Amino acid sequence: MPLSQFSAPGRLTDFNPQQAAAWSEIIYFWINNAIDFLKYQYGEPVYFFNELDIAHAALDAAPIEEIFWDGFPRSLRLVYNEEQVLQEADRWQSLAHYYKQRGWLLIECPEQGSPRFVDFHYRNQDEYLEWFVTRHPLTGAMEKITFTCEAPEYWRFIGNGSANLLPADAASTPALPPHRQQLLDMYRTLVSPQVRLDDLLFAHTVMVFDPQASNREDSIIDYWPRGTYNPFNQWNTTHGLIHLTHPANTLKAQVQLAALATILRHDHNGCLIKNDAIKLLCCSGNGQPNRSSDPTIVERINTLVRQGIAITLPDPVGLYIHHLDTNGIEGPNGEDTGAGWRIVRGREGMILRAEFQVPADRSYGLEDIRVDGEPLRHGGQLATKIKMFLQGKGFDFGAPPPQPHGCTHCCTPAPENYDYKRVAPIL
Repeated sequence: MPLSQFSAPGRLTDFNPQQAAAWSEIIYFWINNAIDFLKYQYGEPVYFFNELDIAHAALDAAPIEEIFWDGFPRSLRLVYNEEQVLQEADRWQSLAHYYKQRGWLLIECPEQGSPRFVDFHYRNQDEYLEWFVTRHPLTGAMEKITFTCEAPEYWRFIGNGSANLLPADAASTPALPPHRQQLLDMYRTLVSPQVRLDDLLFAHTVMVFDPQASNREDSIIDYWPRGTYNPFNQWNTTHGLIHLTHPANTLKAQVQLAALATILRHDHNGCLIKNDAIKLLCCSGNGQPNRSSDPTIVERINTLVRQGIAITLPDPVGLYIHHLDTNGIEGPNGEDTGAGWRIVRGREGMILRAEFQVPADRSYGLEDIRVDGEPLRHGGQLATKIKMFLQGKGFDFGAPPPQPHGCTHCCTPAPENYDYKRVAPIL
């Protein structure tokens, strides 16, 4: 049957009917917004489409393309050796520093007093997969490793309502209010019964500010009012894990990445760029070339478009854990450890949250397990065995072939590491 509404990621059942309808409108808006940008920037035909707007009998049976990449951050592997890279993946990152690198400031605005600098933590894990290690409170021994690929927007929607994700003129019904009790109950179920609602909300208004902007409207990059959901709260960072925290790990960014990947590119010699994921990404500036995910997604989608196939993100729109490869993950005496992997949210082949821990009937602990012969000491050792994926749906509408466009960006190697690329616009 034709698609009538976008589902929650992984077909989760957290939403009531009003929430489900509003979430569908958010996804619909993001996809159409990306289509409008492509029309404005590159003209027609557009090879990215919205399945809710297409009434075509054959669309239900259109093939699904599964795009896979590794869960452990390639960006860290390019910089650190094997001994260092697992430690770096566990190291907390400064959100203020992340924005400072882009020329922006992270500012807190108390109701009483002057604005001041503020900081939050995020994880150094940028492949749409993040993890958290639960340790024994006295010994510090590893007890459980939790993995998630849940988008922050999903939890912002529950915590703040629909207004900050969906403009009023794009909504068919009034904005949904926050569902704070639902937010709290879910945190308590998934992380800790000790979570308090105040722990999850911004105590003061926080904004990302561009001091170089030419006018006030452009100076505010992001804005989180006092009392709204704080995605960088302690129960999603230092004390637990609910959803993705790295600023690049967002669902909206995935939609934009997929849409821009439909634009064919030629180099300065006029030659079509193909079969070179890094070169294609550097030419378009669409994503980060040092990740496993972005170049892989861009190249696979671009390959389909070169064949005259239009692309969409099929329902349910999301990025997922596909599986954990348990080969090489063994107990101290070679025992199979597959029973330690448990899907918590999502479903087989479309996992959003999973945990790995030693089953209660085993006589050994998590740190007695060996991963490819090495003692398990970091969550990243299992992340190297996780495959991530997203789906693309292709359909040939019989439109004329798209024309390639020239490069708008280029990559230069970092001075200290030739393999690490930096993207910059061509001026």
